[in-house]
Amino acid sequence: MNPKSRRLVAAFIIVILLPVLGWLFLSSGPPGPRFEVALGDSLGVEDVDGRLLLVLSRDSTSEPRFQTRPGVQAVQVFGIDVDGVDPGDRMTIDGDVFGYPIRSTADLEAGRYWAQAVLHRYETFTLEAGHTVKLPLPRGAGQNWRREPGNIFSQPTWVQVGSGGKVSLAMDQVMPDIEPPDD
Repeated sequence: MNPKSRRLVAAFIIVILLPVLGWLFLSSGPPGPRFEVALGDSLGVEDVDGRLLLVLSRDSTSEPRFQTRPGVQAVQVFGIDVDGVDPGDRMTIDGDVFGYPIRSTADLEAGRYWAQAVLHRYETFTLEAGHTVKLPLPRGAGQNWRREPGNIFSQPTWVQVGSGGKVSLAMDQVMPDIEPPDD
């Protein structure tokens, strides 16, 4: 290889290859824990659509779903949209899923968390214009996903979170109908 060809190869490596390799190296941080949430077999539901929410708290005085709030005292929430979930299906929340107030499971502080999964159920509507949308129906709780009848959830449980690994949760509860107040 002549000197000019060597300089071209070196320039290619410096200008193209090193930045790409550096980007790949820096963007492949620790994967963080992976949460697998299963839809219970005994619920009598199938082909469920909705928003799966994973709520993590350090406080076990109430269910994590009832501790959600904005601001500096916010508990951790991650969420994904799910389509066509059947009993036994596993939904995954990992380092690629956006959360609040911490953006990724990879950035979670190691330790024990009071964990709960909630599936806010959606219904599918086909509009006259031909568009299809999925929306949560009001079923008696005023669009409050924490209490909406028919939503599916797991019992809260303590989980240990580290720099990786898998945490499993099973949603085996359905929020009951809300009784109207006595007059």
